[in-house]
Amino acid sequence: MQNPQITVIIHAIKAAGATAPKAVQDAVSVDTTLTTAAREWVGSYTDVSRAWADAVLAGRDALDDPEVHRQTIAHVLNSQSLERAAATVSEERTVAALTATQDTILSAFKKAADKAGATLTEAHKILGDISLDAAALIFKLGATAVAAHTEALEAVRTIRAIDKGWGALATLTGFASPSTNTNMRLADVPLHTYEQHRRTPDVWALVRANCTVDLAITKAELDKRTARHDREREQRTATTEADWNRAVQRAHGIAPVF
Repeated sequence: MQNPQITVIIHAIKAAGATAPKAVQDAVSVDTTLTTAAREWVGSYTDVSRAWADAVLAGRDALDDPEVHRQTIAHVLNSQSLERAAATVSEERTVAALTATQDTILSAFKKAADKAGATLTEAHKILGDISLDAAALIFKLGATAVAAHTEALEAVRTIRAIDKGWGALATLTGFASPSTNTNMRLADVPLHTYEQHRRTPDVWALVRANCTVDLAITKAELDKRTARHDREREQRTATTEADWNRAVQRAHGIAPVF
């Protein structure tokens, strides 16, 4: 598979405990078939010249000779890196299959991510506001905490793989912008939480901030979350201005207007 994005998507589907749609499996199989055939394909101008000479010496019309035709086609195909061309063709087929089945893939992503998120929520109830890197401290909390920690680590791995697959799928099919902030696509986070963690995507940090994992799989849902942040910014600005006005009024002994 030449395009690493496709590999990431296939890995994410497996991480979600799902099976790639048949159309995608078939496209990946075609990729292997074409790539193998292209690597085995040979054809050079020397082969064309040899076939031409054989035809001329045998008294045949070289322009109408089947072997000349065959060697000429082989040379043309091989002269421009047939393997690279085969990879392009197979990639187009795979992207078309992914686009046609993206709803199925995204549904599998969401089901697995939200389930893993629920595991993190339960782990948070047991572990509390503690880093998952604090293994020594968690060990001191007892067997229940250790078990919750182990499950949480696996859940984080699953969500990270799915999130990478989400981004790769968005890049290839355009169902959403691949540059969408990870935390925004993982959960409907309040603006202050988003701003606090936007530069360090960390699903456990979101759960510690009492957010629920709710993987967005449609542009409409992402737009809804963006609109929420816009409203909260406006409310914050309005509140800040009101506080400033009250402070000025107090400083100048001006009674507030109701």
